[in-house]
Order: sequence, then C-alpha cells, then structure tokens
Amino acid sequence: MNFEITLNRILGLIVIFLAVMIVSTTAVVSAQKKNRSRTIVTALPGNESDGTIYVSYRELGMLRSTTAPDKKNKKGTAVVLSPVLTYQSDDEEFFEELSRKNQEIKAVFTEYFSAHTKTELNRLGESAVKEELRAKINSMLSLNKIHEVYFESLTYLEIPNELLVPEK
Repeated sequence: MNFEITLNRILGLIVIFLAVMIVSTTAVVSAQKKNRSRTIVTALPGNESDGTIYVSYRELGMLRSTTAPDKKNKKGTAVVLSPVLTYQSDDEEFFEELSRKNQEIKAVFTEYFSAHTKTELNRLGESAVKEELRAKINSMLSLNKIHEVYFESLTYLEIPNELLVPEK
C-alpha cells in the first residue's frame, strides 16, 4: 500500500483536529456554565418539611450601589452585594424569564439600595430588606415567583471623611 504524506494531508488533519477540539471545548464550557447558575437548594430555613426542591439563580453576579446620603455620610455609603434568588427547580421557562430580565432585576437591587440610607437599611433589618426586594422582583415577573432572596455577600464600604477628596 502506497501512502504518500503530503503537505495538504497534514494540513487537513490539523484542521480536523482543531475543529474537534473547538466543538468539544465549547460543549464542556456550556455545560459548566449552565450547572453553575442552577445550584439545587433542597432545605430552605423554615421550609424543611415542604419537600419542594428549589434552585438558586446566581447570574446577577456582584452588584455595586451607593446608599442615599444621610447626616453622617453626605455622599452615601458604598454597597457591594451578591444576591441569589431561589425558585422551584422544575420550571425551565421561569429560568429563561429570569435570564431575559437579568438587567431589570439588577436595577431593582441597585435602585433599592440607592433609595435608602444606611441607617434606614439597618433599622429595617436584613429580613425586611430581602422581603421588600422579593416583592419588587415578583411584581415584574409573569411566569412564576421568586421564593427567597439571599445575599452571598452584603458589604457596606465606609470611607472616612478625611480620606474623601474635596469637591472643587
């Protein structure tokens, strides 16, 4: 059998190899991204006996906002948060609605924190803040409702007045 190695055959094999690598890598990354955004949460506080399975929507990422100014801090307090929303696991269409309205949901969080001073937020307490945010988000959703709002992180960044650059 006469097998002749030519430059065209070598280039053809390289192109086929690269195409297979690109397709397989894309498939793996897509699967990992989908799994990352839907973490199963089976036992929520106060709901252990229900048996409903919930998943976490984590695609909002880390958000930044500034609270409304108050007497102590004339420019407001910087807030950095990572919200998580939970909903029933068997609702694919609702996940798609959340994904479509991702930017609007982010705006709900940033606008909420910018409308309140840090003192007001502390007086309300974390559970009341979460409940108000959940109600605002649910009012804009049509296919289903968010079960809970959680914060993976919620940090107020206080900058002492002496470190602020004076306005000109």
